Amino acid sequence: MPATSLISRLPSFPGTFVHEIWTYTHLNQRCQGLVRVPIRYVPPGSTRRLLVPPRTTNTSLSMLFLGAWKKSYRRRRKCFLRVQNDLGMVLGLTTKPWGNSIECRSKAPLSQVVECPLTSTESAFTPRSVDATLTARPQVFFNMHKTCGEEEEWAPPPVTGRVGQHQACEAFRFAQILEAGGMIFSERCEPADEAEYAGLVRFSPLAEIGSRALAWWGEGGGHARDTLERAERFAERFAPSAIFRRAGLHHVFSRTAACAPYSAELMPTSR
Repeated sequence: MPATSLISRLPSFPGTFVHEIWTYTHLNQRCQGLVRVPIRYVPPGSTRRLLVPPRTTNTSLSMLFLGAWKKSYRRRRKCFLRVQNDLGMVLGLTTKPWGNSIECRSKAPLSQVVECPLTSTESAFTPRSVDATLTARPQVFFNMHKTCGEEEEWAPPPVTGRVGQHQACEAFRFAQILEAGGMIFSERCEPADEAEYAGLVRFSPLAEIGSRALAWWGEGGGHARDTLERAERFAERFAPSAIFRRAGLHHVFSRTAACAPYSAELMPTSR
């Protein structure tokens, strides 16, 4: 159910007594006029676990997408193949008993079958499987929305504003990856969401992700020290106490501890 629809229906749910709504994206705060309770931005934070990926021995860029892009994910499939091509690959489609797969060939100097620079996994869902994925390989990730590239197709930026402004950042996926210090190259999303991850995630239009990732790698990206520094910056900025403070929740907790009645006046007036 879309967030706007769910939020607007909350007051009508039998037996529901909602004090306020916490959301992982600033996009949902546009629904504030639909309800009488505060809607606060409270994204997934750091657990301060140290997940150390292996040192990279790769001589070429290797990126991973956490999620599905085959089968019914038509838009994701199109975007995945586009970025694969932008990373310097000539793509071919092979048929296997379990479904279609792609074959990557280098563009130059010879058209040779090579390991695809962009791969994916659909098995990282539980905390244990996510941790295993994040610690099994160097940390460079590609992020796209379920409706990847949709706005680029039907509404160019000059008409509706910057592409991606109507898409929420995948905050839960970001938190898992940044906890391990991973570098994320992401499709654009809600501007206010992007601002929260400034310096941690590299946002760009889909058409520029491949070239920007290659440029970053060519400039020496992927050092272990950068991975640890990124994990530390995420842990500091997204510590639970820091998130609650920015959301104004430290006031709520102090009032609750004193058994004071709840008041919507506890909403923060500024970030």
